[in-house]
Amino acid sequence: MNSSSHSHQLKFLLVEFSEEETVEVVPSGWVTGDIHSGNDCQCHWPDIGGPGLSKLCKNLKSTPQVNWKIFQCKILKSFGKLFNVMIFEHIIL
Repeated sequence: MNSSSHSHQLKFLLVEFSEEETVEVVPSGWVTGDIHSGNDCQCHWPDIGGPGLSKLCKNLKSTPQVNWKIFQCKILKSFGKLFNVMIFEHIIL
């Protein structure tokens, strides 16, 4: 696999929303901007909560809808599999 196809691979991203002072895991398809550096990025965020939000966040193929809000964010880490995210969360929590 060459590096360009690897960079477009779907991933989970750990992003920091600086204005809201929160950290969340989202599918890479929700994030736009300078993804390679991790800085100056924007994350599309649905206006829902509860189980619906959890289901969307765990679906790598979910795509932002036009009514989703956009927030500035910074990418802290990327994960290839949801299992790796769960292990990471368990370690840091």
